[in-house]
Amino acid sequence: MKSAVFVVIAAMKEEVSGIRRLGTWRPTKAGGCAAFLNEELAGGATLLAVSGMGKEAALNAGRRLLADRGPKVLVSIGFAGALDPGLRPGALLVASRLRPWPDGREGALRPDQTLEQLAHQTAVTLKMPCYAGDWLTVDAVVASAVEKRRLRLETGAVAVEMESWYLAQAAQEAGVPFVAIRTVLDEAGRGLPQVIARSAGRPRALDMAVSVLLRPLDTPSLIGLGRALVLARRSLARFVMPFLELLAKQSALRAYGSG
Repeated sequence: MKSAVFVVIAAMKEEVSGIRRLGTWRPTKAGGCAAFLNEELAGGATLLAVSGMGKEAALNAGRRLLADRGPKVLVSIGFAGALDPGLRPGALLVASRLRPWPDGREGALRPDQTLEQLAHQTAVTLKMPCYAGDWLTVDAVVASAVEKRRLRLETGAVAVEMESWYLAQAAQEAGVPFVAIRTVLDEAGRGLPQVIARSAGRPRALDMAVSVLLRPLDTPSLIGLGRALVLARRSLARFVMPFLELLAKQSALRAYGSG
């Protein structure tokens, strides 16, 4: 089994579809996940994996991939829901701290600060505004604007998502540096259509078509979410490859310096 210098994990195929159009990504299987391998980066092979949504999927995929591929770095990517009302779809987020919610007994985890700095450096180079702050890793989709407002007031967090804390936990167990990077899908002041909430954030096309027929008032929300999806996917793809290239360059320089 081929090792990977960098392992990048997203929950959904929609989150990696834009990235796969950039560079050469060969389909493979890894850690029980659908995955794609890129062997063109200077620092070595990069594995892009799709874990599935939520705690169990993220934790299992993270642990298996770390054990099987032995990477030097683990990166969590994907989309997030905004809690900060100033964030718009497509806004780039880099986690400063990850907190499990609502059960916070496990405690917050901090990503690797060097990787955080490289992420911000990449954003500056690309002239992309980049927002740091706490994220909440939640156990269910936060679908309503009212709930987002409550979480913002209670925690001060800037965003919610469902996997990064568990991936950080797996990385910490393995002693591997970790960073979490996402783009905003849904704004703080906008609720998600019911079909999205019922499907845990991942509806099928048939579900959406039926929703339009049965709940025509949801149609503008679905159209708006579709536009937001385009922005979130485009921003993520624009950022991730240059970030990986910078990471690869830094890794190659360190290896050369130690040789």
